[in-house]
Amino acid sequence: MIFDDLNLYQKEKPMDPTGNNVKFRREPLTDSQPIRLAGSMLGRYRHVCAFFDSSEEEYDTLLPFVRDGLERGERAYHVLPSQYREEHLEQLRSAGVDVAATLGRRQLEVATPQETYLRGGRFNKDAMLALIQEALETGATLGFPLTV
Repeated sequence: MIFDDLNLYQKEKPMDPTGNNVKFRREPLTDSQPIRLAGSMLGRYRHVCAFFDSSEEEYDTLLPFVRDGLERGERAYHVLPSQYREEHLEQLRSAGVDVAATLGRRQLEVATPQETYLRGGRFNKDAMLALIQEALETGATLGFPLTV
């Protein structure tokens, strides 16, 4: 999951997971820098949706993006089934990421669907929005400029 675009905006009021039609003002932060992804530069607005034909294509596309973000001091928050965790961490290692160090300083977090969007046994959009906000706030509290 790429949360970068959610972190680019300052909200007029905090997200309220129990409220209906919560509205917030979106103002791009002034210090956002272009980011490279899949041979293109992402500018001010960075919501990305991608479809891949294979896990190899997925990792070939996303690993440089993740590695570059970590090198810039950003935080990575990944969600994947637990049976793929070790393979995912190995892919990160093969891309030059010091996995032990990034996990240790909480710059990298790898969560499962059960810990995120299936918390409580089923998908709940309000709970997921609250979790995304929590992940972004945690990153900022830990001193990371962006969580991707």
